[in-house]
Amino acid sequence: MKKHLFYSLLFVFLATAIVTILGVIGAIQVKEPYLGWLVVAFLVEGAGVTYTLVKGTDFYSDETPKSESTANNQQIHQGGPFDKEKIAQIFWLGADLHSLIWHLNTTGDPDKIRFYLKQANSHMKLAGLKGHPLQEIMGQLYQEGRKKSASDWTPPVRRHYVQAVGNLLTKIVALIEHQQGSSFVGEVPDDP
Repeated sequence: MKKHLFYSLLFVFLATAIVTILGVIGAIQVKEPYLGWLVVAFLVEGAGVTYTLVKGTDFYSDETPKSESTANNQQIHQGGPFDKEKIAQIFWLGADLHSLIWHLNTTGDPDKIRFYLKQANSHMKLAGLKGHPLQEIMGQLYQEGRKKSASDWTPPVRRHYVQAVGNLLTKIVALIEHQQGSSFVGEVPDDP
């Protein structure tokens, strides 16, 4: 089943990429509003691919102690706040966190960092995590981050935020994966 999901997502990504690129360069004719949505879909899918690659990469060698990791996993599996009606918010949350990590690692632009902290916090609430321990951590990062001046965003501070946001991202993905066994994405029959 995982192979089917992987290849389905890969096909959708490639189809979107091909149609979008051909539409942008004018090789095929796509109406302007549809082309705009294709570009947005392509960027969101690109963010998802980037997140998947980033998730599998250990940028910092600090490991979470086993006892803390166990406690975090228990916290993640306490409940399932996501539902099918909030799927768009989950995608926007992923895009926000991806953009936040990118700006923390590359530009260091304090305005962009504060903007994506705010957006991620808002989308976590809209996705159904309001009051959840993960949203409280994001809220704390947002509150701390919005008070920082431009000179406060030093490389060590930005590394700390990348690590904290990366941990949040991992926990959100674990929470979603935990729910996928139930009714989050619907039942997909196994191959006979």
